[in-house]
Amino acid sequence: MDSETGQTLDITNASELLNLYHGQREYQTEILHQQCRRRSGRFVSTLSNTPLESVLYDTLCRQGWILK
Repeated sequence: MDSETGQTLDITNASELLNLYHGQREYQTEILHQQCRRRSGRFVSTLSNTPLESVLYDTLCRQGWILK
């Protein structure tokens, strides 16, 4: 059921659509990574619910991007 319209939705192809979504997301992530590398930049991908402090003090420190 669509939470916005209240209509019943057919989700028989949901797994196929989800696979397409994940493939497209991985492709876009790789494109961003390549563009950063070409410009001597760096790229890191994190989950949207990861606290900023964790990204700064764990992920980026571990990769040597920043010092504590």
